[in-house]
Amino acid sequence: MTRSRNGSWIWLLFLFSVIAGCAESIDRETPPEDAIFSVTDMVLTADGGYLLVLSGNFERAYDHGRISVWDIAAKKVTSSLLVGSLGGRLFLTSDEKTLYITTREAGLLHRIDISHDLNGKPWLAYGGSGLGEVSVAVRPEPYAMSATTDEGLLLVTHLLNGEVAVFQRAEGSADTLAGIFQMESGITDIVADPLHDVFLTAHKRSDRLGLLRITADTPATKETPGTVSAVTGYIDLPLPLPGVDVRDIVTSIEQDATYYLSYRNRDDAGYESPMLLKMTIGEEGGVFTARRSWATALQGDIGEAAVVSCQAEPDLELVFVAVPSDRSVSVFESFGGTLVGRIDLEDCTPYQLYSRPWDPERRLFVGCFREDRVLILNADCTGDGLFAVEEDIR
Repeated sequence: MTRSRNGSWIWLLFLFSVIAGCAESIDRETPPEDAIFSVTDMVLTADGGYLLVLSGNFERAYDHGRISVWDIAAKKVTSSLLVGSLGGRLFLTSDEKTLYITTREAGLLHRIDISHDLNGKPWLAYGGSGLGEVSVAVRPEPYAMSATTDEGLLLVTHLLNGEVAVFQRAEGSADTLAGIFQMESGITDIVADPLHDVFLTAHKRSDRLGLLRITADTPATKETPGTVSAVTGYIDLPLPLPGVDVRDIVTSIEQDATYYLSYRNRDDAGYESPMLLKMTIGEEGGVFTARRSWATALQGDIGEAAVVSCQAEPDLELVFVAVPSDRSVSVFESFGGTLVGRIDLEDCTPYQLYSRPWDPERRLFVGCFREDRVLILNADCTGDGLFAVEEDIR
């Protein structure tokens, strides 16, 4: 059977329309390389020039999330990869060669290799043939991460059931699961306390912190995975009133074993009053205690916190807390917890805050969760323009 000339043209037009329709579908489902959407975490490179932004896809605008490297000066993306939806957190190794990402929808831990060109520009790449080969399925709701001082062990927490999974890291080969340890459910954050050689975990439905001391028992080999053991315990939070729902733990830059916690007080009647707490961890005879320096009542809904060192006075820090309900960031001084400023943000619902310790430019990075943008604020208390918005990345 032969097709007429007119029939051939009709067939070609139909085929072209199908291809065009598929392309439109792909464009709609796959986020653009420079898209920012539902920011859940950020990490600044050591040179201060590049910001890694995790877009979590909480609005379900696409079929994936994204991790993107932004050249801050040029305000453009230099490298970008697809990741799973419902992004959690980032962990960048100190040598900036490896990036870990948790994504909650499918319960995945992504491992990404980072290379640098002659100009120091970071380039992201999956070590295997793609996203699936180097992404490890872990327990439900993986979220916050931390690592031992030598970064030989990576700790991954889980929001749902409260497990802490420990992976032995290996250069040039897959990381291996070395142990899983049960803590209270709803782990919202984990930080290392190098002074006491422990890790602290915060919990959504608890008024105490978890304690872990991890020991590597046997190293991993090509034939067998390594093993680790852990001593676990808890420490009561020095709260002025009963409280739960610790959003995150922010480590002090100036003082060892000192932390800031944003959390909620909740009384028997269900009334909630957000608080900011400064505390110091101590140990005597193997017993850990937390001493409260101060606790300050906050207003409105609360997001996350960040701290920036202020060299104008020794040991002084500025503590920032996101207030999504009124599109602002509250600023407190670290000596007594006094409110010293309020940063009103236009067209920005802040939730995720980030600052890199000892960033020479002393910047505060604000993720505008609903508006798909990142603001960079001046947090240098020694210069002019304090709290001003210096950059708007979108």
